[in-house]
Amino acid sequence: MKAFHLFMGLLICSALFVSNPVASAQGTGSSEGSDPSLSEHTVGRNAPDALRILETLQEQQRQMANELRSVKREIAALKAAVSEPDFKDILGGIGYILGIFGIASYLHARRREKRPAFRPE
Repeated sequence: MKAFHLFMGLLICSALFVSNPVASAQGTGSSEGSDPSLSEHTVGRNAPDALRILETLQEQQRQMANELRSVKREIAALKAAVSEPDFKDILGGIGYILGIFGIASYLHARRREKRPAFRPE
């Protein structure tokens, strides 16, 4: 990701260095016939802007990295909290077990009532 932002910053800087807003404002169509000192002045004037843009991009990247780090920490904490059973889950498990044993004892009692009683003679 750093390489991408660095590449984009360099691309923006090169675009600012290549463009010649002073020459286009004076009406000259090409920069070949223009005064070399004018081009140097334009490059010199745009260089601080390009550096400012690059610094802004780097600062934004640092801020995004910090925010991403905090979001990752929160996600890890939530995963840890979800993986641990809480009191409600424990009571629910005990309730299921008691319910299964209750159904089993009910079925056993019904089956016992239907059987004829064993009477030795």
